[in-house]
Amino acid sequence: MHFIPVIISALLVSLAAAIPVQSVNAAVPATVHKHWTIDGVVRQRFNHYTTCKWHLEIQQFVVTMTDNSTTGIASTSASDPVSCDFLVQAHTGYDCGFESFGPTKCNMANHGFYVNGGHNENGFVVMVVENVDDNAQAYFGFLDSALNGGTAIPAQTSPVKDIDYNTNVSLLARDDGPEYGEKWVIPRLLRRVHPDTNSVEIEFPIITDVDDIVFPCSLNIEAPWGINVATWEWYDRECKESGWYVSWGYMKGSDAGIMTLVNPARDHRAFFGFVDISKSEIMDSHEAPIEPCECGAPSY
Repeated sequence: MHFIPVIISALLVSLAAAIPVQSVNAAVPATVHKHWTIDGVVRQRFNHYTTCKWHLEIQQFVVTMTDNSTTGIASTSASDPVSCDFLVQAHTGYDCGFESFGPTKCNMANHGFYVNGGHNENGFVVMVVENVDDNAQAYFGFLDSALNGGTAIPAQTSPVKDIDYNTNVSLLARDDGPEYGEKWVIPRLLRRVHPDTNSVEIEFPIITDVDDIVFPCSLNIEAPWGINVATWEWYDRECKESGWYVSWGYMKGSDAGIMTLVNPARDHRAFFGFVDISKSEIMDSHEAPIEPCECGAPSY
Protein backbone atom coordinates (compact mmCIF):
# COMPACT_ATOMS: atom_id res chain seq x y z
CA MET A 1 0.00 0.00 0.00
CA HIS A 2 1.40 3.41 -0.94
CA PHE A 3 1.35 6.54 1.21
CA ILE A 4 -0.90 9.12 -0.42
CA PRO A 5 0.42 12.62 0.35
CA VAL A 6 -2.60 14.72 -0.15
CA ILE A 7 -4.97 15.77 0.45
CA ILE A 8 -6.94 15.01 -0.16
CA SER A 9 -8.87 16.48 -0.21
CA ALA A 10 -10.16 17.39 0.47
CA LEU A 11 -10.91 19.83 0.57
CA LEU A 12 -13.96 21.74 1.66
CA VAL A 13 -15.35 24.10 -0.91
CA SER A 14 -18.33 26.32 -1.79
CA LEU A 15 -21.43 24.48 -2.93
CA ALA A 16 -22.91 27.49 -4.68
CA ALA A 17 -23.64 27.33 -8.40
CA ALA A 18 -24.48 29.95 -10.97
CA ILE A 19 -28.21 30.55 -11.58
CA PRO A 20 -28.90 32.24 -14.93
CA VAL A 21 -30.98 35.43 -14.91
CA GLN A 22 -34.35 34.92 -16.55
CA SER A 23 -37.27 37.13 -17.48
CA VAL A 24 -40.30 37.29 -15.20
CA ASN A 25 -42.25 34.02 -15.08
CA ALA A 26 -39.76 32.29 -17.35
CA ALA A 27 -39.45 28.59 -16.65
CA VAL A 28 -36.05 27.51 -15.38
CA PRO A 29 -34.92 23.88 -15.21
CA ALA A 30 -34.25 22.58 -11.74
CA THR A 31 -30.64 22.52 -10.60
CA VAL A 32 -29.55 19.59 -8.43
CA HIS A 33 -26.61 19.78 -6.03
CA LYS A 34 -25.30 16.75 -4.15
CA HIS A 35 -23.11 16.94 -1.09
CA TRP A 36 -22.02 14.65 1.70
CA THR A 37 -21.37 15.56 5.31
CA ILE A 38 -18.96 13.65 7.53
CA ASP A 39 -19.59 14.11 11.24
CA GLY A 40 -18.36 12.65 14.51
CA VAL A 41 -14.89 11.86 13.15
CA VAL A 42 -12.68 10.29 15.83
CA ARG A 43 -9.30 8.63 15.35
CA GLN A 44 -7.68 6.86 18.29
CA ARG A 45 -4.20 5.31 18.30
CA PHE A 46 -3.32 2.14 20.24
CA ASN A 47 -0.50 -0.41 20.57
CA HIS A 48 2.35 2.09 20.49
CA TYR A 49 0.67 3.98 17.64
CA THR A 50 0.60 0.93 15.37
CA THR A 51 -3.21 0.66 15.35
CA CYS A 52 -5.56 3.51 14.44
CA LYS A 53 -9.26 3.09 15.14
CA TRP A 54 -11.48 5.39 13.06
CA HIS A 55 -15.14 6.26 13.50
CA LEU A 56 -17.24 8.59 11.37
CA GLU A 57 -20.77 9.07 10.07
CA ILE A 58 -21.64 9.89 6.47
CA GLN A 59 -24.86 11.65 5.48
CA GLN A 60 -25.97 12.35 1.92
CA PHE A 61 -27.89 15.48 0.91
CA VAL A 62 -29.56 16.44 -2.36
CA VAL A 63 -30.59 20.07 -2.86
CA THR A 64 -32.96 20.84 -5.74
CA MET A 65 -33.25 24.50 -6.69
CA THR A 66 -35.59 26.33 -9.05
CA ASP A 67 -35.46 30.03 -9.69
CA ASN A 68 -36.84 32.87 -11.76
CA SER A 69 -36.75 36.64 -11.42
CA THR A 70 -39.36 36.74 -8.65
CA THR A 71 -39.06 33.54 -6.65
CA GLY A 72 -36.49 30.98 -5.64
CA ILE A 73 -37.37 27.57 -4.24
CA ALA A 74 -35.02 25.01 -2.78
CA SER A 75 -35.88 21.58 -1.44
CA THR A 76 -33.45 19.36 0.44
CA SER A 77 -33.59 15.62 0.95
CA ALA A 78 -31.28 13.83 3.37
CA SER A 79 -30.47 10.17 3.84
CA ASP A 80 -30.03 8.47 7.18
CA PRO A 81 -26.43 8.72 8.45
CA VAL A 82 -24.19 5.76 7.66
CA SER A 83 -21.87 4.71 10.46
CA CYS A 84 -18.34 3.81 9.40
CA ASP A 85 -15.76 2.13 11.68
CA PHE A 86 -12.45 0.71 10.50
CA LEU A 87 -8.86 0.03 11.57
CA VAL A 88 -5.57 1.13 10.03
CA GLN A 89 -2.58 -1.03 10.94
CA ALA A 90 1.10 -0.04 10.75
CA HIS A 91 4.19 -2.20 11.15
CA THR A 92 6.07 -2.13 14.44
CA GLY A 93 8.00 1.10 14.78
CA TYR A 94 5.74 3.03 12.41
CA ASP A 95 2.90 5.44 13.20
CA CYS A 96 -0.51 4.40 11.86
CA GLY A 97 -1.35 8.09 11.54
CA PHE A 98 1.04 8.28 8.58
CA GLU A 99 -0.19 5.11 6.88
CA SER A 100 -2.30 5.14 3.75
CA PHE A 101 -5.48 3.10 3.98
CA GLY A 102 -8.19 1.67 1.82
CA PRO A 103 -10.04 0.67 -0.05
CA THR A 104 -11.89 -0.08 3.18
CA LYS A 105 -15.60 -0.82 3.27
CA CYS A 106 -17.51 0.82 6.07
CA ASN A 107 -18.79 -1.64 8.64
CA MET A 108 -22.42 -1.85 7.49
CA ALA A 109 -23.19 -4.46 4.83
CA ASN A 110 -26.17 -2.69 3.26
CA HIS A 111 -24.51 0.31 1.66
CA GLY A 112 -21.77 0.96 -0.88
CA PHE A 113 -19.43 3.32 0.98
CA TYR A 114 -15.67 2.79 0.90
CA VAL A 115 -12.94 5.03 2.30
CA ASN A 116 -9.39 5.67 1.13
CA GLY A 117 -6.93 7.98 2.83
CA GLY A 118 -3.36 9.05 3.30
CA HIS A 119 -1.14 11.52 5.09
CA ASN A 120 0.33 14.73 3.70
CA GLU A 121 3.65 15.87 5.13
CA ASN A 122 2.22 19.37 5.50
CA GLY A 123 0.26 18.04 8.46
CA PHE A 124 -3.12 16.67 7.48
CA VAL A 125 -4.91 13.51 6.38
CA VAL A 126 -7.06 13.36 3.29
CA MET A 127 -9.95 10.96 2.98
CA VAL A 128 -11.57 10.00 -0.31
CA VAL A 129 -15.08 8.68 0.31
CA GLU A 130 -16.58 6.70 -2.57
CA ASN A 131 -20.04 5.23 -3.01
CA VAL A 132 -19.83 2.25 -5.35
CA ASP A 133 -23.61 2.03 -5.71
CA ASP A 134 -23.93 5.61 -6.98
CA ASN A 135 -20.51 5.91 -8.68
CA ALA A 136 -19.75 9.07 -6.73
CA GLN A 137 -16.96 10.39 -4.55
CA ALA A 138 -16.05 13.34 -2.32
CA TYR A 139 -12.90 14.55 -0.59
CA PHE A 140 -12.39 15.49 3.06
CA GLY A 141 -9.38 16.63 5.08
CA PHE A 142 -8.43 16.51 8.76
CA LEU A 143 -5.55 18.23 10.53
CA ASP A 144 -3.08 16.07 12.44
CA SER A 145 -3.50 18.33 15.45
CA ALA A 146 -7.25 17.67 15.54
CA LEU A 147 -6.97 13.93 14.93
CA ASN A 148 -4.25 13.44 17.53
CA GLY A 149 -6.54 14.82 20.23
CA GLY A 150 -8.68 11.68 19.95
CA THR A 151 -11.91 13.67 20.25
CA ALA A 152 -14.73 14.27 17.76
CA ILE A 153 -14.00 16.73 14.96
CA PRO A 154 -16.67 19.21 13.78
CA ALA A 155 -18.74 18.20 10.76
CA GLN A 156 -17.32 18.77 7.30
CA THR A 157 -19.28 19.03 4.06
CA SER A 158 -17.98 18.46 0.54
CA PRO A 159 -19.59 18.54 -2.91
CA VAL A 160 -19.98 15.20 -4.64
CA LYS A 161 -18.33 14.31 -7.93
CA ASP A 162 -20.23 11.89 -10.16
CA ILE A 163 -17.88 9.51 -11.93
CA ASP A 164 -18.56 7.52 -15.06
CA TYR A 165 -16.53 4.45 -14.20
CA ASN A 166 -17.22 1.46 -12.00
CA THR A 167 -15.88 2.62 -8.66
CA ASN A 168 -16.00 -0.86 -7.21
CA VAL A 169 -13.58 -2.08 -9.86
CA SER A 170 -11.32 0.94 -9.47
CA LEU A 171 -11.08 0.39 -5.74
CA LEU A 172 -10.66 -3.34 -5.57
CA ALA A 173 -8.72 -4.19 -8.72
CA ARG A 174 -5.65 -2.06 -8.07
CA ASP A 175 -2.19 -3.39 -8.74
CA ASP A 176 1.36 -2.51 -7.84
CA GLY A 177 4.01 -1.87 -10.49
CA PRO A 178 2.59 1.19 -12.29
CA GLU A 179 3.95 2.00 -15.73
CA TYR A 180 4.60 5.63 -14.74
CA GLY A 181 7.10 4.85 -12.01
CA GLU A 182 6.35 4.94 -8.30
CA LYS A 183 6.15 8.67 -7.62
CA TRP A 184 5.62 12.05 -9.25
CA VAL A 185 7.24 15.28 -8.09
CA ILE A 186 5.95 18.85 -8.28
CA PRO A 187 8.87 20.98 -7.05
CA ARG A 188 7.05 24.31 -7.27
CA LEU A 189 3.52 25.44 -8.11
CA LEU A 190 2.42 28.94 -9.14
CA ARG A 191 -1.23 29.81 -8.48
CA ARG A 192 -2.64 33.26 -9.26
CA VAL A 193 -6.24 34.23 -8.52
CA HIS A 194 -7.75 36.98 -10.69
CA PRO A 195 -10.90 38.38 -9.01
CA ASP A 196 -11.49 40.87 -11.85
CA THR A 197 -12.05 38.03 -14.32
CA ASN A 198 -13.11 35.47 -11.69
CA SER A 199 -10.41 33.13 -12.96
CA VAL A 200 -7.42 31.22 -11.65
CA GLU A 201 -4.07 30.57 -13.32
CA ILE A 202 -1.90 27.59 -12.35
CA GLU A 203 1.53 26.53 -13.64
CA PHE A 204 3.82 23.71 -12.51
CA PRO A 205 6.17 21.01 -13.84
CA ILE A 206 5.49 17.30 -13.33
CA ILE A 207 8.59 15.15 -12.86
CA THR A 208 8.33 11.36 -13.01
CA ASP A 209 10.94 8.96 -11.65
CA VAL A 210 11.17 7.23 -15.02
CA ASP A 211 14.27 8.82 -16.58
CA ASP A 212 13.35 12.07 -14.78
CA ILE A 213 10.93 12.99 -17.56
CA VAL A 214 9.39 16.47 -17.07
CA PHE A 215 5.87 17.36 -18.26
CA PRO A 216 4.75 21.01 -18.18
CA CYS A 217 1.26 21.96 -17.03
CA SER A 218 -0.50 25.32 -17.26
CA LEU A 219 -4.16 26.09 -16.69
CA ASN A 220 -6.21 29.28 -16.94
CA ILE A 221 -9.82 28.60 -16.03
CA GLU A 222 -12.80 30.79 -15.23
CA ALA A 223 -15.15 30.08 -12.33
CA PRO A 224 -18.93 30.12 -12.82
CA TRP A 225 -20.72 33.33 -12.03
CA GLY A 226 -21.35 33.80 -8.30
CA ILE A 227 -18.53 31.46 -7.18
CA ASN A 228 -15.64 32.67 -5.03
CA VAL A 229 -12.73 31.74 -7.27
CA ALA A 230 -10.26 31.74 -4.35
CA THR A 231 -11.97 28.72 -2.76
CA TRP A 232 -13.51 27.22 -5.90
CA GLU A 233 -13.32 23.45 -6.38
CA TRP A 234 -13.04 22.08 -9.89
CA TYR A 235 -12.46 18.72 -11.57
CA ASP A 236 -10.57 17.25 -14.52
CA ARG A 237 -9.07 20.28 -16.25
CA GLU A 238 -6.56 19.34 -18.93
CA CYS A 239 -3.03 20.75 -18.98
CA LYS A 240 -2.58 22.68 -22.22
CA GLU A 241 0.84 21.31 -23.11
CA SER A 242 0.92 17.75 -21.87
CA GLY A 243 -2.59 16.29 -21.63
CA TRP A 244 -2.41 15.57 -17.89
CA TYR A 245 -5.54 16.26 -15.80
CA VAL A 246 -5.87 18.31 -12.63
CA SER A 247 -8.61 18.51 -9.99
CA TRP A 248 -8.57 21.00 -7.11
CA GLY A 249 -10.27 21.06 -3.72
CA TYR A 250 -10.13 23.44 -0.78
CA MET A 251 -9.70 22.60 2.91
CA LYS A 252 -10.99 25.60 4.82
CA GLY A 253 -9.64 24.62 8.24
CA SER A 254 -6.02 25.03 7.18
CA ASP A 255 -6.45 27.16 4.05
CA ALA A 256 -5.10 24.20 2.07
CA GLY A 257 -5.37 23.31 -1.57
CA ILE A 258 -5.85 19.64 -2.39
CA MET A 259 -4.77 18.65 -5.89
CA THR A 260 -5.39 15.37 -7.70
CA LEU A 261 -3.16 14.71 -10.70
CA VAL A 262 -4.11 12.12 -13.34
CA ASN A 263 -1.90 11.00 -16.22
CA PRO A 264 -3.04 11.34 -19.88
CA ALA A 265 -4.01 7.66 -20.07
CA ARG A 266 -6.20 8.21 -16.97
CA ASP A 267 -5.02 5.02 -15.33
CA HIS A 268 -2.78 6.47 -12.57
CA ARG A 269 -3.18 9.31 -10.10
CA ALA A 270 -1.46 11.05 -7.20
CA PHE A 271 -2.50 13.55 -4.53
CA PHE A 272 -0.69 16.74 -3.50
CA GLY A 273 -1.38 19.21 -0.68
CA PHE A 274 -0.54 22.91 -0.37
CA VAL A 275 -1.09 24.86 2.86
CA ASP A 276 -1.84 28.58 3.38
CA ILE A 277 -2.72 29.05 -0.27
CA SER A 278 -4.25 32.51 0.28
CA LYS A 279 -0.95 33.88 1.61
CA SER A 280 1.35 33.16 -1.32
CA GLU A 281 1.15 32.62 -5.08
CA ILE A 282 4.20 30.32 -5.08
CA MET A 283 3.81 27.03 -3.24
CA ASP A 284 6.30 24.29 -2.53
CA SER A 285 5.40 20.65 -2.67
CA HIS A 286 7.25 17.38 -2.70
CA GLU A 287 6.88 13.93 -4.15
CA ALA A 288 3.69 11.88 -4.15
CA PRO A 289 3.39 8.12 -4.57
CA ILE A 290 1.10 7.18 -7.45
CA GLU A 291 -1.63 4.58 -7.50
CA PRO A 292 -3.48 2.78 -10.30
CA CYS A 293 -7.00 3.97 -11.05
CA GLU A 294 -9.73 3.52 -13.61
CA CYS A 295 -10.34 7.25 -13.77
CA GLY A 296 -12.79 7.16 -16.68
CA ALA A 297 -13.53 10.01 -19.06
CA PRO A 298 -12.94 13.58 -17.83
CA SER A 299 -15.92 15.13 -16.01
CA TYR A 300 -15.93 18.84 -16.74
